[in-house]
Amino acid sequence: MRIRLMVGISSGAPSQKHDIQLSNMVISTPNSGRGGVFQYNFSKTIQNCKFQDTGFLNQPPLLLLSALTTLKGKYEMKGHQLINQVDKNIRKIKKKSAYRQPAQASDKLYKSNIIHPSSCCNNVCSNNTASLIARPKRGEEDNNPAIHYGLIASSNQLMKDAYIQDILIKEKDVLCFEIEAAGLMNHFPCLIIRGICDYSDSHKNKEWQGFAAIIAAAYAKDLLYQITPDTIKAEKPIPNSKQAQFVMPFRRDSNFINRPDIWSWIETRYAGSEMCFALVGLGGFGKSQVAIQFAHQVHNTSPNTSIF
Repeated sequence: MRIRLMVGISSGAPSQKHDIQLSNMVISTPNSGRGGVFQYNFSKTIQNCKFQDTGFLNQPPLLLLSALTTLKGKYEMKGHQLINQVDKNIRKIKKKSAYRQPAQASDKLYKSNIIHPSSCCNNVCSNNTASLIARPKRGEEDNNPAIHYGLIASSNQLMKDAYIQDILIKEKDVLCFEIEAAGLMNHFPCLIIRGICDYSDSHKNKEWQGFAAIIAAAYAKDLLYQITPDTIKAEKPIPNSKQAQFVMPFRRDSNFINRPDIWSWIETRYAGSEMCFALVGLGGFGKSQVAIQFAHQVHNTSPNTSIF
């Protein structure tokens, strides 16, 4: 193993400086000697909570940064064809509807003081247009979806607080928030590619997740085409890549309440022949905690299995 990409979805952090919209991409890009991923930790889990700044993580390998610069230049000169690539790939997928681009009208950015209530967001929040932030439409000369290069914030839990979001945008120029990179970057330096599926506030939905994921994968494919096989061979293999790795930045929660039905399903799938499976659901419903608990169990019962 010589290089790594972390590709997936995350919550965007729009600002006056960065017009980030759903299905846009954010690429972790170092600046002024600082890594492209900024780590912070929450001390509480409620609106207006405090957080701890824990610093910048390792930079991606130079090989990936060089490929990133090359691809960025090509896109600026000729634009990208990511939508066309995605359309071709969707034709091969059985459940096409999960990955098609949703209607642009469903991309709604709420003002920071509008906090999502416990009931359905579409039924409560979206009825009042005064709660929304108006944004200009993309021009014909703009790449659509747009690609943003800069700082990604990574934490120990999902960002749902628009107040803290605004602080980090102002102080750090953060472009998006996620919960995975902090556990890997200092152990496995990699480039982070994120498709924006929602915003880093209390208004969460799954509608854009499939399209944001597949558009990020299309970008990753384009990026890999910028790297020649000879260049890859020249890279040194990552030390100990053949040894089992356990990179889990989160401890077991002693107060964890198990879901026997979900736990049994996970154990069955893990013991079967499937190469992969996923926990799917809205943010804040406990997917991460279930995954963390199961990862620790696998580590205890199968110490030769790599987990990260």
